[in-house]
Amino acid sequence: MACASPRCVPPLADQEHHACRPVVLMCAGVMALSLVAAGCSSTGATASVPTRSVEELTKDMGNAVNSQASTKSVRITDSGAQKDPTSADATQNFVVEGTMDGSNMLFEQNFSTGYSVSMVLVDDKVYTKANDKYWQLNGDVDGATVAKYADKWVSDDPNTTADNVKNTAPVKVLTTVFTELQADTFQKVDIVKRNGKKVYQMTNDKGSEVDVDPATMYPIHIKLSNHPDTFEFEKWNNAATQVVPPADQTVVYSG
Repeated sequence: MACASPRCVPPLADQEHHACRPVVLMCAGVMALSLVAAGCSSTGATASVPTRSVEELTKDMGNAVNSQASTKSVRITDSGAQKDPTSADATQNFVVEGTMDGSNMLFEQNFSTGYSVSMVLVDDKVYTKANDKYWQLNGDVDGATVAKYADKWVSDDPNTTADNVKNTAPVKVLTTVFTELQADTFQKVDIVKRNGKKVYQMTNDKGSEVDVDPATMYPIHIKLSNHPDTFEFEKWNNAATQVVPPADQTVVYSG
């Protein structure tokens, strides 16, 4: 799974010079998490971090993420392989940060080929800041206009709507990740250190990893065995609030 730019673009088969990338699956909300356990062992207990079985940990993590009363926002980083744009071996990194429903959020996407774009959604209005490579692929504009838009905040682009951006909202990403995890089987839970802090780590013999913060039961790291993606989760309930870019740094889209 990889996240795509929210901008509406035609597929490669229809438009030779445009990039087409799959969008994160659209789902109603984060589903209850119920993973398959095999062995269900737990090891490495300490006085401050009690042991958890696979069933206990997945239940606690699912309850934490699904708590509508407490889960307000998050920052998610996904790094992995991606075929566009526009190299078969390009790697990409994307970030979504904001409210769970995406009503206030940041979307960023960067490729090893140099393509880069940031979008902020504030009060149902999208502002896009991207380099020339992005506008050359996605802008339907001539060279002079590419230069006008590059590295500026661009508003009122009819091809990038609030609904487009919300399709990459944190809840959409989480739902997709949890759906993929439910197809996996986990053997054990260890207590390990990540960034100097003790965490639960649920693993299997295929290379999947799920690290969970014992204090909150929120996931902080997920690596899927059958995908090249690695997800990092931070700023749970403390994501940055996005604001309208400064007027002197913004231009209005004119095609």
